[in-house]
Amino acid sequence: MAMIIAYSVEWWSCCKAVRCVQEAPYVMKKKTDYGLSGNDLYEGFCLDLLKEISEDVGFRYTFDLVSDQKYGSPEKDGWTGMVRELMDKVFGWTSLLRGIATDDDC
Repeated sequence: MAMIIAYSVEWWSCCKAVRCVQEAPYVMKKKTDYGLSGNDLYEGFCLDLLKEISEDVGFRYTFDLVSDQKYGSPEKDGWTGMVRELMDKVFGWTSLLRGIATDDDC
Protein backbone atom coordinates (compact mmCIF):
# COMPACT_ATOMS: atom_id res chain seq x y z
CA MET A 1 0.00 0.00 0.00
CA ALA A 2 1.55 3.26 -1.14
CA MET A 3 0.30 6.70 -1.99
CA ILE A 4 1.87 9.76 -3.50
CA ILE A 5 0.89 13.07 -1.98
CA ALA A 6 2.08 15.89 -4.21
CA TYR A 7 2.03 19.28 -2.59
CA SER A 8 1.19 22.29 -4.67
CA VAL A 9 3.87 24.91 -5.24
CA GLU A 10 3.53 26.49 -1.79
CA TRP A 11 4.02 23.77 0.83
CA TRP A 12 1.53 25.49 3.13
CA SER A 13 -1.28 25.33 0.57
CA CYS A 14 -4.36 23.43 1.70
CA CYS A 15 -4.84 21.50 -1.54
CA LYS A 16 -2.98 18.22 -2.14
CA ALA A 17 -2.82 15.91 -5.16
CA VAL A 18 -2.93 12.22 -4.17
CA ARG A 19 -2.15 9.28 -6.47
CA CYS A 20 -2.49 5.59 -5.61
CA VAL A 21 -2.59 2.10 -7.10
CA GLN A 22 -5.98 0.38 -6.99
CA GLU A 23 -5.68 -2.60 -4.65
CA ALA A 24 -8.49 -4.03 -2.54
CA PRO A 25 -9.29 -3.41 0.28
CA TYR A 26 -7.11 -0.28 0.37
CA VAL A 27 -8.33 1.52 -2.74
CA MET A 28 -11.24 0.34 -4.91
CA LYS A 29 -13.49 1.90 -7.49
CA LYS A 30 -17.06 1.91 -6.20
CA LYS A 31 -19.30 -0.73 -7.76
CA THR A 32 -21.67 1.97 -8.96
CA ASP A 33 -20.31 5.26 -10.16
CA TYR A 34 -23.63 6.65 -11.37
CA GLY A 35 -23.68 10.35 -10.58
CA LEU A 36 -20.29 10.23 -8.83
CA SER A 37 -17.15 12.10 -9.76
CA GLY A 38 -13.72 12.92 -8.39
CA ASN A 39 -12.90 11.56 -4.95
CA ASP A 40 -16.38 10.03 -4.62
CA LEU A 41 -15.58 7.40 -7.30
CA TYR A 42 -13.35 5.43 -4.91
CA GLU A 43 -13.54 3.76 -1.51
CA GLY A 44 -11.33 1.71 0.78
CA PHE A 45 -9.15 1.76 3.88
CA CYS A 46 -6.54 4.21 2.50
CA LEU A 47 -9.22 6.64 1.44
CA ASP A 48 -11.02 6.39 4.77
CA LEU A 49 -7.72 7.08 6.53
CA LEU A 50 -6.85 9.94 4.15
CA LYS A 51 -10.28 11.51 4.72
CA GLU A 52 -9.89 11.36 8.52
CA ILE A 53 -6.36 12.79 8.41
CA SER A 54 -7.41 15.59 6.05
CA GLU A 55 -10.26 16.55 8.39
CA ASP A 56 -8.01 16.47 11.49
CA VAL A 57 -5.09 18.34 9.88
CA GLY A 58 -7.21 20.66 7.76
CA PHE A 59 -6.36 20.09 4.12
CA ARG A 60 -8.28 19.15 1.00
CA TYR A 61 -7.14 16.70 -1.64
CA THR A 62 -7.84 15.50 -5.15
CA PHE A 63 -7.46 11.75 -5.63
CA ASP A 64 -6.68 9.74 -8.76
CA LEU A 65 -5.09 6.43 -9.73
CA VAL A 66 -1.55 5.97 -11.05
CA SER A 67 -1.85 5.72 -14.84
CA ASP A 68 -0.21 2.29 -15.29
CA GLN A 69 -1.43 0.86 -11.94
CA LYS A 70 2.07 -0.12 -10.85
CA TYR A 71 4.02 0.82 -7.75
CA GLY A 72 7.20 1.04 -9.78
CA SER A 73 10.02 -1.18 -10.88
CA PRO A 74 13.22 -0.63 -12.83
CA GLU A 75 12.98 -1.64 -16.47
CA LYS A 76 15.19 -1.32 -19.55
CA ASP A 77 13.82 2.15 -20.41
CA GLY A 78 13.67 3.38 -16.80
CA TRP A 79 11.21 3.12 -13.95
CA THR A 80 7.47 2.42 -14.17
CA GLY A 81 4.48 3.27 -11.99
CA MET A 82 4.46 5.69 -9.08
CA VAL A 83 8.22 5.99 -9.13
CA ARG A 84 8.14 7.10 -12.80
CA GLU A 85 5.38 9.61 -12.03
CA LEU A 86 7.42 11.04 -9.18
CA MET A 87 10.50 11.30 -11.40
CA ASP A 88 8.51 12.92 -14.23
CA LYS A 89 6.32 15.00 -11.90
CA VAL A 90 3.27 13.61 -13.70
CA PHE A 91 0.44 13.87 -11.23
CA GLY A 92 -2.41 14.74 -13.57
CA TRP A 93 -2.79 18.14 -11.95
CA THR A 94 -0.32 20.20 -13.91
CA SER A 95 -2.12 23.42 -13.02
CA LEU A 96 -1.55 22.66 -9.33
CA LEU A 97 2.12 21.95 -9.91
CA ARG A 98 2.52 25.15 -11.91
CA GLY A 99 0.85 27.15 -9.17
CA ILE A 100 -2.06 28.22 -11.37
CA ALA A 101 -4.77 26.49 -9.37
CA THR A 102 -6.08 27.76 -6.08
CA ASP A 103 -7.39 25.84 -3.10
CA ASP A 104 -10.88 26.37 -4.52
CA ASP A 105 -9.93 24.07 -7.43
CA CYS A 106 -9.70 21.04 -5.13
